[in-house]
Amino acid sequence: MNTFLTFLVNQIVGELFENAPEIEELGDILVGSNGDDNLQGGDQDDIFLGGNGNDVILGGAGTDVVFAGAGDDTVVGQTGNDVAFLGSGHDRFIWNNGDGSDFINGGKGFDVTEVNGANGAGDEFDLRAVDGQAIFNRLNLGLFTLTNEKIEQFEINGQGGDDSLTVGDLTGSAVQKVVFSGGEGNDVLDARESSTTIEAFGGEGNDFLQGGSAEDTFFTGAGDDIVVGQRGNDTAYLEAGDDRFIWNNGDGSDFINGGKGIDVTEVNGAGGAGDEFDLRQVDGQAIFNRLNLGLFTLTNEEIEQFEINGQGGDDSLTVGDLTGSAVQKVVFSGGEGNDVLDARESSTTIEAFGGEGNDFLQGGSAEDTFFAGAGDDIVVGQRGNDTAYLEAGDDRFIWNNGDGSDFINGGKGFDVTEVNGAGGAGDEFDLRQVDGQAIFNRLNLGLFTLTNEEIEQFEINGQGGDDSFTIGDLTGSDVQSVIFSGGEGNDFLDASGTSTPITADGGAGDDILIGGSGDDILIGGDGADLLIGGAGNDILIGGSGAVSIGFDTGAAFNAADIGTDLIQNFGTTDSIVLDVTVFTALTSAIGGPLSASEFAVVDSDEAAALSDALIVYGANSGNLYYNANGTEAGFGNGAQFATIADAPTLEADNFVVQA
Repeated sequence: MNTFLTFLVNQIVGELFENAPEIEELGDILVGSNGDDNLQGGDQDDIFLGGNGNDVILGGAGTDVVFAGAGDDTVVGQTGNDVAFLGSGHDRFIWNNGDGSDFINGGKGFDVTEVNGANGAGDEFDLRAVDGQAIFNRLNLGLFTLTNEKIEQFEINGQGGDDSLTVGDLTGSAVQKVVFSGGEGNDVLDARESSTTIEAFGGEGNDFLQGGSAEDTFFTGAGDDIVVGQRGNDTAYLEAGDDRFIWNNGDGSDFINGGKGIDVTEVNGAGGAGDEFDLRQVDGQAIFNRLNLGLFTLTNEEIEQFEINGQGGDDSLTVGDLTGSAVQKVVFSGGEGNDVLDARESSTTIEAFGGEGNDFLQGGSAEDTFFAGAGDDIVVGQRGNDTAYLEAGDDRFIWNNGDGSDFINGGKGFDVTEVNGAGGAGDEFDLRQVDGQAIFNRLNLGLFTLTNEEIEQFEINGQGGDDSFTIGDLTGSDVQSVIFSGGEGNDFLDASGTSTPITADGGAGDDILIGGSGDDILIGGDGADLLIGGAGNDILIGGSGAVSIGFDTGAAFNAADIGTDLIQNFGTTDSIVLDVTVFTALTSAIGGPLSASEFAVVDSDEAAALSDALIVYGANSGNLYYNANGTEAGFGNGAQFATIADAPTLEADNFVVQA
């Protein structure tokens, strides 16, 4: 009888499972009742007939064959290579470390295969479909294989140690869900090939959990964990530790709860296509959207930092108000392409990396940091005390009224710091070199300081109001030119302390523009303006009002210092102001016009040196000379000091003498 039964069972098993183990030495036949039975096998090859009821069957040693029958049964194969037919009901097959290679058929109902690994040793597990069966292998330690049919769920417990589970493609098998619990240790889950639902518990340790294309759920546990949701709309509870959730292009719309610790949501865009991202707070959650390409939404709770990587292309990120969320910092990296960052509504700290391309980066009201990268970039710090490294390219840093005190390093290229004042209030600005840096201050209204390194040009816009701007010595800094636009109002520029070339436009209003020892361009604009070029070969351009052109270097006339200025747009109401400190030979009354005896008009430049007058004007050339030695040959210590464009008619009354 036993021989026949052994043959019969082996035949049944062989029909259902290819390569299944055979009973060699039949032991006990354990038959359950219609109730809930507990059946325990021995050391031989036992046969179990569970019958009805919710049975617990322990195979023992040997090659056991289990027919669990009806009911919600639990089968533990134990040692030996076992075969289990779980029958109808919601059944569970349990494999514990040290058990053999088993064959499991779930039958009807929702059935589970549970695997409990080698606590502390670190298991390397693999699960995938082969010929319609779900094949589970351990690839290290004691090798084993579980061959599964009609099993709807796997529950894999690492039990401590640095465990790994790879979940491959389970299409064609009955598996609907895989649950992985790593336990203590630094565990790895890789389900990238899978379209089956994943539920992962990282446990203690620094775990790396990657889902598949289904809607997966992650509970990372304690430790500094990394979760990559992959495709599908996933849910991640990062729990304790400094954790990171990674979204890659093509992934779904996910929910992330950071739990305790400093947690990061990382987004990697579409690499070359050009993403349009938006991040803002809604109902206490940080909501991240992509508004073009494949739309998605990341809903974030208790996430302290975002790291957004454009991955190339012309990317844009708008950071709205994040007040009420947990977000403390947003890091944006545009990559290659012409990227745009707009964080004007945000009070959250911004760190931006423009990458290659011509980028436009605007911060918010916090203390932001910018690394513009290669390309011709524009950085607007906005409110807060910001730091900008403009790096390679011809870049521009823009300060607008109300912004904070910023540090700017231009890096390579020709870089500009642009300042836009208080528009009507009247700014008092100061720029000079201190310890090799160009230090720009506002001395009234809202005080601020811009500390500049490797900046080649300043562009200062008063924006209206009675503005004043003093430019000190910039030697030792990298500044090569300064541009000043006063706008409306009575503006005052004093650049007498610098040799850096100045370009200044007073705009509307009665302006006073005093150049330095460089080759300056001074434009009066509308109003009654005073233009004093100072030393250097300057261009002095009158406006629509009565303009005074002054020549005052503060020292006796020296041709090398005073230069030869070009006066443009000189009108009949304009005047030339001669200071007796410079033109020491003049005896005309102070405050009055030039004496007729000290002024002459000649037809040629050659005749100028032969004139008896001290101030000589070439009617054809427009050249203006200081003939310091009077009747003697030559000009003495005088020389040509100006040319008036278009050579207008000039008389002694066009000059004013001052002390």
